[in-house]
Amino acid sequence: MLREEGPAGLAADRMARRLGVSRGSFYWHFANALDFEAAILGAWEERWTSRVIAAVEEEAASPRSRLRSLILKTGGEDASVYASAKRMAKQHPDLQAMLDSVDERRIAFVRRILRNAGLSERVAAIKARIVYAWAMGQMLTSSGGEAVPDELADCLTEFALKSGVE
Repeated sequence: MLREEGPAGLAADRMARRLGVSRGSFYWHFANALDFEAAILGAWEERWTSRVIAAVEEEAASPRSRLRSLILKTGGEDASVYASAKRMAKQHPDLQAMLDSVDERRIAFVRRILRNAGLSERVAAIKARIVYAWAMGQMLTSSGGEAVPDELADCLTEFALKSGVE
């Protein structure tokens, strides 16, 4: 619902109707709307951060192949959910803190890849933020979650792995 209708789609009445349950039974599982929204963001983080990191680490051995694999996994369903999650988090400081934590975790993963490739901590930190900024732009501007072209993944990987900040 978050992907399809944005934050408004998570209203208890709408969710209960869609699930074919009463609103009361919906709140049996969640103390309030914020609790439900936090659970949604937690599930999103598991699916689009924890699982993606695990998959990249499992399928790719070298820093270069890990970074390229990660770049190629940018977008998809995560893009529309991320945009909606950003809108939802603007209304609640607790949700914003969760989203900030996800952003920092993703940046730290990219930074770790770059450090493993031999970049200094300073350069890795800068380039990790640049790669992540590209990823956010890619996710927020790709309409259908289309795949990242191989040429773009290659170019961004090469840029990120260069040792200097130019």
